[in-house]
Amino acid sequence: MSVNTSRVISIITGVIFIFIVVKIVKFIESMPQCSCSVPTQTLDRIAFLEKIVIGIACLGIVYNLYFLNKADDTLMMKLFSNDTFFFIPQMAYFVIIFFVYAVFIYNVNDFRKSISKKCECADKWEKTAMYIQAILYIIFFSILLIGLLLLLQAGVFKMSSPIGQMIAIMGFSIVAIFAFAVFGGDMNVFLDYAMKYVDKDEGFSCGCDRDKKEWSLV
Repeated sequence: MSVNTSRVISIITGVIFIFIVVKIVKFIESMPQCSCSVPTQTLDRIAFLEKIVIGIACLGIVYNLYFLNKADDTLMMKLFSNDTFFFIPQMAYFVIIFFVYAVFIYNVNDFRKSISKKCECADKWEKTAMYIQAILYIIFFSILLIGLLLLLQAGVFKMSSPIGQMIAIMGFSIVAIFAFAVFGGDMNVFLDYAMKYVDKDEGFSCGCDRDKKEWSLV
């Protein structure tokens, strides 16, 4: 399979993924109308995180569109070079992704535990899709952590190299996030702060409160 074909498939997959996530957000924002709904705060958090996920997916599509029909990935080569100017933003990007995925899993689990098994108004394909999304993120974390450990153990990358440092930081971030949750830490502390900051400075709302419509995907 050629590189361009892979990029086209990635773009199409990304568009389909965004469509599904938008549907999930609309489903979450309609949940307060259910008498058996979960706490509004949990719904707000999931909707907020899903909109960040949409943004990340859009960045991926833009990246693939930009490099479509190009001979090489000049930007990717720079990101894995020794240039600190490119390395630091890349690390920040990966840390944000890890945090968003981890907190998403955490809140979807809260959703699952809070909602009644006999809640007919929530028995929709979007709920199943959201559960599958969380499971895929768990699989992603598991494979990534195992892969990072194997790469470091095999000495494929040196700790002194940028990619070696990135691998070490990613591995530490994954372990730290899940250790924090396992030992009783509330991962939503950081998320709630971010949501308040965005709501205060940008005037956005997650849309789960029916009286707030500023940030709705409908």
